[in-house]
Amino acid sequence: MSHIYGSINSDETPAPVMYPGPLIKWIGKNIYMIAADENIYNTEDIKRILQLNNHCFYTRDCPEVILEGYLEWGEDVFEKLRGGFSVAIWDGSKRTFIAARDPAGIKPFFYYTKEDDIILSFASKIKLLFENTGSTANCLGNIKELPPGHFLTHNNSGPGLCSFELKNFFNFSKCIYRDSHERTMEKIRDHVFDTLEKQLSANTDIGVFLFDDPCSLTILSTVLNYAANFCDLYNLGNLKIFSTHPAHSMRSIQSILDDMIICGSPLNCKYNIIQLPPPGLEDMLSLFGRFTSARELPSRSFSEVKAFFALKEASKHCKTIISYDNSEMRRTYESAASSEGINVLLPFSDCKMLQYFSCIPGFDKSFISEAFQDFLPDRRLIAKEGRNTFENDLYMLKTILNVLLDNDSSPLHYIIDMQRFAYLFMKDFRSYKTNNDILRDINLFSFLIQLDFFLKMY
Repeated sequence: MSHIYGSINSDETPAPVMYPGPLIKWIGKNIYMIAADENIYNTEDIKRILQLNNHCFYTRDCPEVILEGYLEWGEDVFEKLRGGFSVAIWDGSKRTFIAARDPAGIKPFFYYTKEDDIILSFASKIKLLFENTGSTANCLGNIKELPPGHFLTHNNSGPGLCSFELKNFFNFSKCIYRDSHERTMEKIRDHVFDTLEKQLSANTDIGVFLFDDPCSLTILSTVLNYAANFCDLYNLGNLKIFSTHPAHSMRSIQSILDDMIICGSPLNCKYNIIQLPPPGLEDMLSLFGRFTSARELPSRSFSEVKAFFALKEASKHCKTIISYDNSEMRRTYESAASSEGINVLLPFSDCKMLQYFSCIPGFDKSFISEAFQDFLPDRRLIAKEGRNTFENDLYMLKTILNVLLDNDSSPLHYIIDMQRFAYLFMKDFRSYKTNNDILRDINLFSFLIQLDFFLKMY
């Protein structure tokens, strides 16, 4: 989503100029336009309500549902949307520009303003703003990111009557927690089931990752049990299950999956197990460039780079991936979705689910493990990352960083104290006492590699 917002301070320009063309609706002499980058999974529910209120639809596109919802409820429509979205609307009747971003921050929204807060351009990627506004050096300081769960309004009712306002439309602490422990476990399961059912119903050609994480295992187990019972209903006849751990054999993966199916018949659950290859040295070198370009800002965690590679490889086998995420990983998943052309669904980023979780005192992943203890497999069956994996990662990152530093034009030479860095670079792997010490240096080297690519790009 990339658009230039026309001058709304001019009487000669009654509406914004946007390209590529947005969805447009005329009501009398008033024009309404919408541009959206979205992955919303409750549009059919909203559409049915709007149809009961005499709204007509001429396309199957989600932006039309959002626009009709805006015409019915105004800015309150944003609170009703479930999924990721960044939306821009022009309301010709009020001469107002409205932009909104989902509460979990799945979809990014950037805008470029003048000093007087006049919005000139907006996009879901920073580099698109660079293209629209020309020089990166001149516009970087004027680029702002719309916070998650907020919408902004930019109104121009006439000469000298321009106003800019930023509002929060979703409050995570809105609910009051009064549930017993048993009721809490039940509600956690209900939230997960409800979100996954809506996501599965709206998508086809689905894949799921096998990761050693209670939330990831909850997603996989739930999808497997739906596949064993409602294969045709939820389009799960061609389910793909991906493993990225080299220690997992086909036999061990099969044992894990059989242990997850607690209802229905395992014979009814048809799926393909795909073991994704680990990236080689050449793959990883090109991957860092692709990852940095797609994500735009360097990540502090090497696990995000590996997740990006896994999504890139998975996109060769299916169109939709359902995965667990956290606040740090959302930007990476969204970057992979846009750059690799894969649809990434994030059940644990559902706004209603996050709202309830935020109200539970001391909530962490142990609540998920307890709520789904009957669904999760014996954790002893699942291979964990050990020192061998860390050693291979560290060796690969050092090799890549060495290649970059051999180039005298690398921008890292201007920001790194090479004498102090040499000690860390030459450190023997056996001198690391804990896995956390290893991960610290792995993440540092990964960040420096990304920083090299980032500074060269911008």
